[in-house]
Amino acid sequence: MHPAIAIANYFFEKSQATGASVNCAQLQCLTYFAHGLRLALVNLPLLDEAVLADKDGVNLASISAAGIGGNRALTRLLTQLRPLPNGQLEEVAPALDERDPAIPTLDTVWARFGAFSAYDLGVFVRGGGGPWDETWNDPSRLESQLAATATEVWQPDASSERAIVIANSLIRRWFRKLVIQENRDQALADGLDQTVMVGRHRLEETANLSPLRHLRSV
Repeated sequence: MHPAIAIANYFFEKSQATGASVNCAQLQCLTYFAHGLRLALVNLPLLDEAVLADKDGVNLASISAAGIGGNRALTRLLTQLRPLPNGQLEEVAPALDERDPAIPTLDTVWARFGAFSAYDLGVFVRGGGGPWDETWNDPSRLESQLAATATEVWQPDASSERAIVIANSLIRRWFRKLVIQENRDQALADGLDQTVMVGRHRLEETANLSPLRHLRSV
């Protein structure tokens, strides 16, 4: 598994190489997509931290802590502090090994989704029936919120605003459905049988996630 910041830095470097710009909100979504595709295709988590749901969408805590808020374009790699044996701290920018087997997935995510705005990516992430929706709008969570507000004075940092973990099982199931649907669409377009198994596709040929075709690129 990999630090989320290392994945985000890979996407930042892709943006620099192509002359594009990215902000922290885009990196959150792109890193989440890479994690989801990795789970869907090889059943292995990409990230060494949980994907969180909050009122705005998905949240990876380490990226939020290291990044610049809002929609300002990033101008440098994300960094974090690492303790040294002498008790001091050094600032490091986590990066992937160029031979990492997950890189084909990241390249696919960048090629397909790197041009979309943070707004449009966020709209897709919060779409009905997705992992964020199933987690943030879970009836049991909403019921507990209503029960709490009946007995407590509302506070700006109340539990209703706190991020909660999105289960990897939900993420895998959702991305797997998208991949299978895309494979079926492609099979129909090619005049092949409608049933296409994900296992027949190599990792570097990850699917296009056709629901994203409705997004607006910038």
